[in-house]
Amino acid sequence: MKLKESELEVLRVLYELDRPSTTRDIFDVIVKERAINQTTVNTVVSGMVKKGALEVIEERRPSTYVPKKSVRQIYDAHLKQAAARLFGKQKGLVMKLLFGKQKPADIEEAKKLLEEMD
Repeated sequence: MKLKESELEVLRVLYELDRPSTTRDIFDVIVKERAINQTTVNTVVSGMVKKGALEVIEERRPSTYVPKKSVRQIYDAHLKQAAARLFGKQKGLVMKLLFGKQKPADIEEAKKLLEEMD
C-alpha cells in the first residue's frame, strides 16, 4: 500500500496517541506542528479508510480510527518501495542484503554494483 506524506503523518500521530482517536484528536496534534485545516484531516482520514490503512470504530460517536498495520509493517513496505525505485532490477539483491542471510556471492555482487556507481 503506497501512502502519501500526509497519510504517513496521520499514521505517525495515531501511533503516538496509541489509542483510538477522532479526526479532531489527529488535527489537534498536527496543528501544533504546522498550519492545517480540520477538513483536510477529515479528507485524508477518509481516503485512508477507503485504502484500507485505517479501521473505523463506529460504535463510538464521533467515530474513532486506528491503524490497520503496525509501524514495522508500514516501515517495511516503504523500504521495499524505495528499494524498487532506487535499484530497479537489483531490488531483490538489495532486499536480501538488508533483511536476509547473505551468501558470499551476494556480497561480491553488491560490491560490484557499488563500484559501478562510483
